[in-house]
Amino acid sequence: RNGAFNLRLYLGWMFMAASEAMLIFFCMLGLYAQTRFTMDQGIFAMGNMAFSACVVLISTKLLLLEMHNKSVMAGLGVFLSIGGWCLWNLVLSATYRNNTRYNVKGGILHRFGRNAAWWLAFIFILACVFVFEIAISGLRKAWFPQDVDLFQTFERDPAIEARFEEASAAELQMGWRRRRGGGDAGRTLDHAKAEQWVNKSSVELQHSAEAQAKREGEVQDLLDRPRVMQPGLYAVETEEQKVMVDDGPRRSTDIKEVLERRVGGGR
Repeated sequence: RNGAFNLRLYLGWMFMAASEAMLIFFCMLGLYAQTRFTMDQGIFAMGNMAFSACVVLISTKLLLLEMHNKSVMAGLGVFLSIGGWCLWNLVLSATYRNNTRYNVKGGILHRFGRNAAWWLAFIFILACVFVFEIAISGLRKAWFPQDVDLFQTFERDPAIEARFEEASAAELQMGWRRRRGGGDAGRTLDHAKAEQWVNKSSVELQHSAEAQAKREGEVQDLLDRPRVMQPGLYAVETEEQKVMVDDGPRRSTDIKEVLERRVGGGR
């Protein structure tokens, strides 16, 4: 169905990119470039703020916000991307020589890097773009969910997750690698762990079904018992049932016993 990449997805990503680019630029222009209490309003100070915001946004969006299964490598990628850009700024500020066209040397170390207005505007820009990003993503998943969004929601339910694992066991077995020797003697450790995982999920499903059947049997046994008459009560008997009647609330010994035993998880 070309669901992973199509024109609609492309236009959606381009819309987010253009919107966040304008948000970064005009926030920088209005909050920092036009302020009166600053040490450096040169083109390098303004461009460094906008580009730094882009580096932080892109790294965080691709490796954290858009990644469902977080990993150590994703965190390392964010750290290297943002940390590498910060390190490059420090090195550039200390070693830049040709300072005639752009006022680069000492910028982040001695001028705009020591200005609170620069950092406040930078933090406000990041807050705006992240709120915008999370809001649009939440609205899209709520009103226009894709198959991936639905399955990610289903996987949070342990019972549905167990059924997914059971259903995909046959396909997973096809991908398990064996050693070159072949045969049962050549099973890898991954194969053995995968078999143990499949057997475990099957046992858990069987135990869950047995527990449910046991609870239903207990309830049915209680309902099948003959009703016991108590003093002060009289019975109205029909062809199908006996209903216990009293001036106050209706009472029944078997229902009371069910509630006391909390059969089926009810109070």
